[in-house]
Amino acid sequence: MEQKTIIGIDFGGVILSAQKNTSKEDTPLDGESNYLLSPPNDLAFNGIKKLIMKFGREHVFIISKAGKKMQHRTEAWMEAHDFFNQTTINPAHVIFCNTRADKKLHCQMLGVTHFIDDRIHVMQLLNGTVPNLFLFGEKQKNKSARKWTTLVEDWEELLEYFQ
Repeated sequence: MEQKTIIGIDFGGVILSAQKNTSKEDTPLDGESNYLLSPPNDLAFNGIKKLIMKFGREHVFIISKAGKKMQHRTEAWMEAHDFFNQTTINPAHVIFCNTRADKKLHCQMLGVTHFIDDRIHVMQLLNGTVPNLFLFGEKQKNKSARKWTTLVEDWEELLEYFQ
């Protein structure tokens, strides 16, 4: 029996652009009063929609580390950007967890086969649990993970793997 493809996608840094040169939160949602105006990464909405069209709406999840404040801000951002209509993702498939380590538990429960994140630490946590890991972002910065994850610079390159 063929295993279904189940895709997990991080929010900060993958769907919404990561903040540059900061060790704090992933995205402009933290601390900025105009965070609702922050644009998504290029092709992120279209990319999610393409993954849903290829694998089915029931097989694509957003799994994001976010405390209560960041969860509310993420939900407000999604609403302000018409995220659910634009991507066609099921709102029930947006999962927030308290720690990045909790992503592993959600991936195990859902049977995630492919996970996309911009943090090497998350890739290390998921290594051995999720068979196909995609480290999103600057390849040069992440080259040490090349042996056990697929490095992708952007959504365009990521989608090539799912052709």
